[in-house]
Amino acid sequence: MMPNICGMTVSDAKKILEEYNLNIREGDYKEDDVIKKQIPEYGVKIKKEEDIIIETK
Repeated sequence: MMPNICGMTVSDAKKILEEYNLNIREGDYKEDDVIKKQIPEYGVKIKKEEDIIIETK
């Protein structure tokens, strides 16, 4: 299941996602930006090593 990373900094979210073998897709963000939106959304069934899309602005 996809964890909820909205409201976290990119840096903190990466630590959580590592536990699930997930990665944030490369994008225009900084490590201290706060995540406003995530795809897939919280609670969605996901595959290991899936790329997570985030929006910080």
